[in-house]
Amino acid sequence: MLENIISRGHFEYEGKAYPVYAHRDADKKEEYNKHVEKTWAIFKYLLESQGDIVRNLFEELKDEFIMSINYTEFKAILHDLVMFHDIGKVNPKFQIEKLDNQTLKNIELPPKTTTQHSYPGAFMLAANLLERYKLDDNIPLLTIPYLTLGHHTRLQNPHGSCLTGKKYDNFLPTLLYLFDIFGFGDRKLEKIINCLGDEHSGLCKEFLDQLGLTERTGSSSLSILYNLVYSYLVMADSIATSYAYKELVTVKNDLYKFNRRIDQNILERMREKFGRKQDEYRKRVDENELNRYRQEMLEESKENLKLALETNKRVFYLKMPTGGGKTNTSLSLALEILEKKEANRLIYALPYINILEQNYGYLQKVFDLEEPDEIRPIYSGTETIFEKDEEGREKILTDDDFYNYPVICTTNVSLFHSIVKFNKRHKYRFSSLSNSIIILDEIQSLPPEYWPEFNFLINELAEKLNIYIIIMSATVPSLEKLKHTRGQQDPKFEKEVSYLIKNPDKYFSKFERNEIRTKKLMSFDISDSDGKEELKNYFKNICEENFANRDTHGLIVLNTIQTSQIVYDIISELSEENDWKTDILLLNSTFLPIQKRAIIEKINTLWENERTILVSTQSVEAGMDVSFNFVIRDFAILDSIEQVRGRCNRHKENEIGNVYLIKIKRGNKYDYTKIYDGWRIEKTKEALMNKNFQYDFYSIGEYYDKIVEYINKELSNELKLTSADNIKCWNILKFEESNSPRNREKPVFHVDVIEENQNSYSFFVETEAPFEHFTEREIDYIRKKQEESGIRLISSEKILGAGIRDYYDKELKKLKDGDFTAKKLFKREMGSILSKFMFSSVLNVDKEALDVLFEDDKVGFFYVIREERVGEDQEKWYSICRGLNRGFLDKLRGKDNNII
Repeated sequence: MLENIISRGHFEYEGKAYPVYAHRDADKKEEYNKHVEKTWAIFKYLLESQGDIVRNLFEELKDEFIMSINYTEFKAILHDLVMFHDIGKVNPKFQIEKLDNQTLKNIELPPKTTTQHSYPGAFMLAANLLERYKLDDNIPLLTIPYLTLGHHTRLQNPHGSCLTGKKYDNFLPTLLYLFDIFGFGDRKLEKIINCLGDEHSGLCKEFLDQLGLTERTGSSSLSILYNLVYSYLVMADSIATSYAYKELVTVKNDLYKFNRRIDQNILERMREKFGRKQDEYRKRVDENELNRYRQEMLEESKENLKLALETNKRVFYLKMPTGGGKTNTSLSLALEILEKKEANRLIYALPYINILEQNYGYLQKVFDLEEPDEIRPIYSGTETIFEKDEEGREKILTDDDFYNYPVICTTNVSLFHSIVKFNKRHKYRFSSLSNSIIILDEIQSLPPEYWPEFNFLINELAEKLNIYIIIMSATVPSLEKLKHTRGQQDPKFEKEVSYLIKNPDKYFSKFERNEIRTKKLMSFDISDSDGKEELKNYFKNICEENFANRDTHGLIVLNTIQTSQIVYDIISELSEENDWKTDILLLNSTFLPIQKRAIIEKINTLWENERTILVSTQSVEAGMDVSFNFVIRDFAILDSIEQVRGRCNRHKENEIGNVYLIKIKRGNKYDYTKIYDGWRIEKTKEALMNKNFQYDFYSIGEYYDKIVEYINKELSNELKLTSADNIKCWNILKFEESNSPRNREKPVFHVDVIEENQNSYSFFVETEAPFEHFTEREIDYIRKKQEESGIRLISSEKILGAGIRDYYDKELKKLKDGDFTAKKLFKREMGSILSKFMFSSVLNVDKEALDVLFEDDKVGFFYVIREERVGEDQEKWYSICRGLNRGFLDKLRGKDNNII
């Protein structure tokens, strides 16, 4: 009976043959056998196009568990997985209610049967495995049905969802019905139940017991294979569904589209174009001292990379000073690996969207690659409007979801979520990491309490999935120390470290382009006029002293939005009162992207004697290639201080740049206490005060040593698991069953990629944005939507934010109960347009208070600041020149809220 369903797409019941559908849309239908044939064609292609990765993982697993099957048999089991993944859809109740299969309408449906198809499918697959294989000799095969169980939701935790546990009771009527249809009978069902058992008996107990053995908890092979096969399955199922009403031959002809990699033609073009850039750079190497050291670091890292590759090292640490040319060096190293190893995808991951856009432009230009076929930025504001038909646009969405491009620029969050989170949408990308080179920029931005887990997984995935990883930062911690955090680490989880710059301290001293002038950390309370006057006099002295020395470009970095606005007003007053003839600029995290970009472009094109002072929050810190003669920084953690120092005299325009540290508070709280953990500040003070603020390369190392020590002694008490126990949970498939902060308190694998205590909110501002900030495709798209909807979206070569919000809101409501793909396509197409009017910021504001304030002005996940609330008056909620305004704060007063 099952053979008929799988091979012919029908089953026989009470002497009649009935067709079984996998998908149905109006008058179009797809039989079950056709869907699983397409899914297997795609699954098999993904499996085989990635080389021997699955074979090698299987062989490791076979040795670990002393399995009796061989790889050929294992591939046959993977075939069964695909053939059975939707077998629960055979249920007549599902066919009638979900797929409108009217041929079954006269079949009597027993009470209490369900239309849920994943669990019955998983159970039927388990029954098939029991019939054909000795599972007690091949205990890891018990994981296979769980892949079916979660193929529409998330990767399952076998410890928490035993097939014969609570779920079995809920699905017993459905299972009895299906076993009757298939002609198996009640006794066969009873036999399977007894064989499988639960966590207290049978094969399930044996499986969980074997996973719990000490030698098993140290190996990642099972977990990586489990994640990988799940990724293949959900990718193949999704792609096959998009081909639901096409023939198998069409799928087979398109297979090459599903795993797009760097081929020889692309590689030769990348190498030739990048080589030309390098030749130009070498001609300028003697123009200044720093260029020589940049070239020296590049050559040293390339030589060390060659040696490391010969000994099959895969994870490399590029520790270079700020301004040392990390991006250029990392791309040169990536090309070296592409030429020497079987890697064929490049993924460049960065912590912040603003520097992602900057680096993406550089990669596209330096490698001469075409978007979207050869290179693609993947983040929330990615443009998804292309001159293609609906099918072509859907393909771009799918490729974005699957990381299906030769070269990718993405965020650290997106990349690491594909590893440490278990939703289906995250796991699409897991298999795409295989055979890749991954460049990780500023990895220290990840939560430090989870550094050991990141370090372990990075190394294990590199080894098992043939990945080469380049980790680069000016302030990356000494990663050998990570094995000691949060409890004594198990030696089996320790990883060797391969540094490409052997003595980075030598170069750090050469890149000392500035000096901290602070001898005593001055404190200013700006909650009253006297304090503001004190700070004003301090700024006056510092600015005029630097102006007198022809240091005309200044940067002042604050910790909070409100303080940045107060200081901006103070500096503006000073300039006017003293006739400085200075351009005063403001930048904070509540500025719109188009304003941020305009300010950065202006900073980068300043004349040498053009007086300019930029007042900013941390928005200017990481990755922005801007340079100032002098910098004033409100006190922060050492990582941030070092990042800001990297913006001072960045290209050694002067002999030395000047850096000043101060402390600002409003009332009884210093601003840094609203941003940073107290223990990080204390460790910074220890590192700086002991050196009289003149810290060096070794001081940064000592600072990270103290952080590691604190995590080990104090912070670990707040977490349920030590890092070793957390890694063991990964290795034995004890995954979190939902994305919840409460997982920190459970004995399951849980890692956060973003600090949990951050209250980040997204806002849409109804303002006008000139055409220059949009691509031609976006403008044409908006014109078309204006004609179709009758909503005014354009005026005088400006895009109207109010109209865009109105159009988006109305279309979303129309699509609310409509086709899921159409809704997804619309949201993604509009994403890049909406992003021009949006900002996200961490605010010390209660969400409930925001929800009340924006009761009628919330669309999806973002809050709408209406155009009547936008203006330069202080009572307005938002100012284009200042960001979130005092009027917004006034609305929240009395609710224990504060904009930080």
